[in-house]
Amino acid sequence: MTIAFFMLAQTSVAFFAPASSGATFRASRPRQPSSALSLLGLPDVPVDPKDADLVAGFIIVACAKTPYILEPLDPFKILTNKFVDTFTNDEEGKKAEIGYKTRLAALGVAITALAFYEVYFVEETNAATILRDSYVIWALYYTECTRVLRDLATRQPPVYASDNRSFSQALHLIVSLVLWLDVSDLYSGHAITNAIKELFKLSEYGGGGGGGV
Repeated sequence: MTIAFFMLAQTSVAFFAPASSGATFRASRPRQPSSALSLLGLPDVPVDPKDADLVAGFIIVACAKTPYILEPLDPFKILTNKFVDTFTNDEEGKKAEIGYKTRLAALGVAITALAFYEVYFVEETNAATILRDSYVIWALYYTECTRVLRDLATRQPPVYASDNRSFSQALHLIVSLVLWLDVSDLYSGHAITNAIKELFKLSEYGGGGGGGV
């Protein structure tokens, strides 16, 4: 099995590596948009690497997943009881845990496939665009997790074992909503941010009137 994977990897490298003429495989492809997801109808908006929404997306994902990373270092199970999803110790619970692992594996493959596609098939991509597009996959992942968690928590008997089912559902819902807001702002040319700024400007003008004597 290991030899087969190694041979497959070697073949893939040879296929995508630069040819002897100096032309790369990607350069020989027809001109593509600067974002893979624009092929699905999303706006092909240029991304500034210094965009604050890119930082916000990373912070959202990091905050959402850090409790799972720290769980083995949590002897008192504080994070487990509050932030980490746990399932019942029965057949249904085992199925739910397998489903969780499947979704997590699909997330990793989807993000890697997206990055691979943009590197080799999208002519004018950059790291900022790939990072932005990966947040769409994260938003889809958390939306699905929110749906599944709701289903597991409302079954009779519940498959979700923790006592804080409402808290966990609310947390997943908040992460999903904030991710979609961040993605929407990135793809809309900061329509949400600009609308909020305009709202603050209007409030400043409305409250700026003074009462001179």
